[in-house]
Amino acid sequence: MSRYLLIVALGVACIAAQPQASIAQDVTIELKAVVAEVDDPSGMLGGSPSVQDTIYGVYTFALNTPDSNPLGTVGDYWHTTAGYGIDLTASGRHFLTDPSDVLFLVEIVNNHGDPPRDNYLLRSYRNLAQPPLPSGAVIDHIAWQLDDPTALALDSEELPAVPPNLPDWQSLFGLTIEGCFWDPLAQNCRWDLPRSLVRAHVVWVSLESSSVDDVPAASFGLSSHPNPFAATNEIHYRLEHAENVRVSVFDPRGREVRLLANGVQPSGWISVQWDGRDNAGRNVPAGTYFARVTAGSRSQGCRLTLVR
Repeated sequence: MSRYLLIVALGVACIAAQPQASIAQDVTIELKAVVAEVDDPSGMLGGSPSVQDTIYGVYTFALNTPDSNPLGTVGDYWHTTAGYGIDLTASGRHFLTDPSDVLFLVEIVNNHGDPPRDNYLLRSYRNLAQPPLPSGAVIDHIAWQLDDPTALALDSEELPAVPPNLPDWQSLFGLTIEGCFWDPLAQNCRWDLPRSLVRAHVVWVSLESSSVDDVPAASFGLSSHPNPFAATNEIHYRLEHAENVRVSVFDPRGREVRLLANGVQPSGWISVQWDGRDNAGRNVPAGTYFARVTAGSRSQGCRLTLVR
């Protein structure tokens, strides 16, 4: 599927500006991603970011933004005022929604299509690069798309007040930053010149702030990548302060098959790997397993799918 097919099929060509609610319920979500692909034949990006570089960022939307899509299975939430959009930092450069010309979409797709699927999509259409790109080059799209072909990740097309639970989704298209050379007369990209593309996969998300009552932040921001996996799965989580942590992998019957960490760990982002083996070093069968991070009275788990 083309990365543009979903958004065109759902009628996103209708980009009429939507007024923001008078009292916004702002939600800001932070993310961490790892670059998987860079395609920049013209050198527009100056050599950075590179594959395996880390991207950090935040995106902000208003929870009470009206839905402009008439379909009952698709929610289109357009933001056109300053303060909303996405801001990414990669290798010393910012890629962000232009605060003076915001056109930022959050699209929630629930049980749509044949066969039905769920999608979580962000797209910013008017953007800046800081420091600026070479003369005539612009960042025309910043997007993040998650896919769930089982249509089980969502139960509504309404805007969720919490970050997506990454283990419930597939990162087929991932987080993308796309650049082009701009034609000021046509007010469009020059399609006769090469474009640039950075593709990354988000490995961690967390609720940074919310003006909505009773929205809890995730315990550890637990996520894993890749999922499903055949060789090695990397489990990511964040600690607010140094503390004693236990990380284990369990089978569907609740039996611990692998202890990955058990001891004091420092604050910040932590990553541990599971190679699909048990505590005795034997390969475990393909199937569904569960990783769990426990610190004190707090615990959070996520599903892992091992294929052979």
